[in-house]
Amino acid sequence: MGLAMTLETWFRRIGLDAEATNYAGKFNQAAIPDDETQLPELGLTRDDLRQMGVKAGHFQTILDGIGNIERDGTNLADDRKDFVRRMIAVAISVGFAGRLVQMNWIKGTQFVWPTANEWIVLLRLIVGIFVVVSGWEWYHRDIRDRPLNRPWRFYIDIAVVITTILFLFSSDKEEVWLSSLVLIFALYLLWDAVSALEFRTTAAQAQIWSAFVTNAMWLGFFIFVLTKRSNKPIATCFFVLLAALLLRASSGFRIPPALTLRGFLIRLIFVLGLAGLYHFVVPYYWP
Repeated sequence: MGLAMTLETWFRRIGLDAEATNYAGKFNQAAIPDDETQLPELGLTRDDLRQMGVKAGHFQTILDGIGNIERDGTNLADDRKDFVRRMIAVAISVGFAGRLVQMNWIKGTQFVWPTANEWIVLLRLIVGIFVVVSGWEWYHRDIRDRPLNRPWRFYIDIAVVITTILFLFSSDKEEVWLSSLVLIFALYLLWDAVSALEFRTTAAQAQIWSAFVTNAMWLGFFIFVLTKRSNKPIATCFFVLLAALLLRASSGFRIPPALTLRGFLIRLIFVLGLAGLYHFVVPYYWP
C-alpha cells in the first residue's frame, strides 16, 4: 500500500470522478478523517453510505474499494511484522552470541573459569535476554490488535531492534548497557504514543494508554538507576532483573490496568519501592 491519499483522490481512483468532491465533503461532514487508509477501521455499511447521501449505485464500488485497502494493508502489515521477526533473531544472534564468543573461557583452546568481570558480563547477558524476550512477547500480543498498517511504528520497531543489538553487545560496559535499556523504553513510549494516534477511533485506546503509563514509570526507574548507579555492578544488574520481573508481573496476576486508580498505585508502589531500595540499601549494605 502506498502513501495515504485524500478521500477526494481516493474516490477518483476507484472511478467516481464525477462525485469525488461531493462524496469527500459528505464523508468529512460525517467526521471521517480525510485519509483513505483509515476507512477499513470504520466498518462502514450500506446504511451508513445511504445516510451520508451516497448514490445507491455507488455503494458496492465504495465498499469494494475499502475492502481492497484492508487487504493491501493486511498484506503489508504482515510483511512488516515478518521483517521485524527476522531482525530480532539477528539482534539476539549478533548481540548475545557475539558478546559470548569473545569471552576467554569460550574462545580459548583450553577451558578456564570465567573471570570476575566475565561473570558480571554473563549476568548482564542473562538479564538482557530476559528483558528482550519479555518485550518480544508483549510486542506479539500488541501487534495482533494493532497491525503495522502504517510505516511509523514499523520504523520504531527497527530502531528498537538496532538498540537491542547495542544493549546485548554492550554487556561489558555498564553505562552503555543501561543507556541502551533507557533508549529501548523511550522507544516503547514513542511506539505507544503513535499507536494511540493511529487507533484513536478504536476500543484499544484504554489498553494503549495503560501500556504508555506503565512503560513511562519503568523508564523513569531505569533513568534513576543510570544516574544513581554506584560501583556495585552485580547489585545494579540484580535490580534491573527485579524491575523486569515486576514489569512482567504487572501485565499478569490480574493486576488492574494502569489507568485505574488501583492499577496505577500498584505500579507506582513497585517502582518507588524498588527505587527506594536501590537508593538506600545498595550503597550502604550491599557487599
